Amino acid sequence: MRGSRLYTDQPLEPGGEITLSDERHHYLIRVLRHPRGAPITLFNGDGRDFMGKLIYADQKFARVQLHDAVTVDNESPLQIELYQALSKGEKMDWIVQKATELGAAAMQPIMTEHSQRAIQETKIATKLAHWRRIVISASEQCGRAQLMAIKAPVSFHSALAQATGDIVLCSPTLESGQHIPTISGCLSLFIGAEGGFAASEIQEAVAAGAQLLSLGPRILRTETAAVVALTVAQWQGGDLRSS
Repeated sequence: MRGSRLYTDQPLEPGGEITLSDERHHYLIRVLRHPRGAPITLFNGDGRDFMGKLIYADQKFARVQLHDAVTVDNESPLQIELYQALSKGEKMDWIVQKATELGAAAMQPIMTEHSQRAIQETKIATKLAHWRRIVISASEQCGRAQLMAIKAPVSFHSALAQATGDIVLCSPTLESGQHIPTISGCLSLFIGAEGGFAASEIQEAVAAGAQLLSLGPRILRTETAAVVALTVAQWQGGDLRSS
């Protein structure tokens, strides 16, 4: 029987027992309806899966006995930080989910000239918590044992200043035919909003050493562009590379 795979922020040790937090208990018992005695895999973001079984469950508590820890080797050799222009609601949620599945190490939302207006200061913590739950859910599904970092939104200017490694900027306003450069192992990948980046932003990026990438002659939605760019990057220098 294939067991459930669940994230918890609690310390985990082979041979130990843990009582799941209220939220995780509810998800495991009420949502997944995981039966007592069935195998379960827990992870806490340290790069390992902990194998065990559910030994007790009632309306308030769920207790798991752990017996083995296995190092999960499915992180990309290419460290990708996705600098994504803010989009409305479900689009941004979808990008967070797919960036997790496609192996991005971190995601930095950015405010650009054409992006959604800035998130109110009082709502940033709530939004970050929401995005982190999406990262956790996507990691449970795709098998990652390390969580993609999700950061508070910053301005385009600040994002350029903090970007490291190879900086690549994608925009539908760029001419087709430009190809992704050779990647050194660390990539800062910039994706614009629906209208792409403003001319002044492209100029600023080039002055900061960014290389430009067209994703083809058709205009892609921002969420499509993020998935395509991440896939191309993984194929070029990450875990989809053939050699």
